[in-house]
Amino acid sequence: MTKLRLDIPVNHGGNTIREVRVRRIPNRHIPKLCRAAEGDAFGFVEVAVALMTRLPEEVVGEMDAADFKRLALVLDRAIPKKLTTR
Repeated sequence: MTKLRLDIPVNHGGNTIREVRVRRIPNRHIPKLCRAAEGDAFGFVEVAVALMTRLPEEVVGEMDAADFKRLALVLDRAIPKKLTTR
């Protein structure tokens, strides 16, 4: 597990998320991740962030597209290349 510091902290309901804990996505989750995303970039990002971070479920549920985009930019190097090429 790796801790990544966010360049741009994500504000959520008075809480500021400054870092996220990231773990590698197991291969068995890849087909599920691709199906859930259905070719939609934000869908992919939401599922990837939900799988990869230890953020509480209610926080992930209430984040908007801009928050996910910011997190995705930070997490981009942590997403296995296999996921982005399928």
